Amino acid sequence: MPPESDGQPSSDDHGSERAAGHVHPQSRRSRNMKRFGIGLGFLASTTLGAVIGMTVDFFGPRTIEKVIAPQPVSFSAARDEGDEGWVLALPKSANMENLPGRESGCSGVYDWAKKQDAADVRQSILMLAAQGQRGREIAITNMRAKIIRKYTPPKGTEITCPTSGGETVIGIGLELDSPNPVAHSVDESGNFGDKYFSSNYVTLAEHEISTFRVTARAQKYAYEWELEVEVLEDGKRGTVTLRDGDRPFRTAPASETYEAYYEWALFSPTPSLATSTPFS
Repeated sequence: MPPESDGQPSSDDHGSERAAGHVHPQSRRSRNMKRFGIGLGFLASTTLGAVIGMTVDFFGPRTIEKVIAPQPVSFSAARDEGDEGWVLALPKSANMENLPGRESGCSGVYDWAKKQDAADVRQSILMLAAQGQRGREIAITNMRAKIIRKYTPPKGTEITCPTSGGETVIGIGLELDSPNPVAHSVDESGNFGDKYFSSNYVTLAEHEISTFRVTARAQKYAYEWELEVEVLEDGKRGTVTLRDGDRPFRTAPASETYEAYYEWALFSPTPSLATSTPFS
């Protein structure tokens, strides 16, 4: 069982990952994390307030959700561009008004496209940081995707951007097409394994930080979804809900064709959004 209120704080710098009384190795992945930043807090409701307690800044301007309130665990989420950049799909032709300038980079183009209801193609990848806020251990006991809407994959416009890039993380996989999209383990090749929290839980002592890399995949339908994290303190369970800022996350499978194709010419002497060929 996860620890109760008599658990002693851990002295290491990362959250403890435990199963059957043993510590399991965390997966290592190389990441360009310079754009990420974090303000730590806990979601008691969907309202965000001032930062309570210790604040850590290591995700940068890419932070998409600050979860804040005087609760036992604080959370923040940021996008991860992954090893090969990202692909987005818009439901219709892109509105070229207010197009980001060349100094905006992939991050600015991503945000511009998201405001036009773009969905991540094939998978959404998030970096999720959790920090304990109590003098005793707190346990994270489960994660799942809460599906808000299932819809036909968008076929309007495909927009891509290459990545410009070792972080110790816990890999979590969510199959959005599953009737019960709970957390699964993820191996070094990105394959999903068994249900992660059926044999593991993650404990956090006061100010102890654990980082998760959450990959949500869609292969059949497009989805709007939220991330729910279950937390246990003193035998009492609570649920934290994370969103993509003020909107749900959107993930869709790739369509065979789109009406238009664009790519952010990251390595051009004058970066800009240029017409392109299909990504896949």
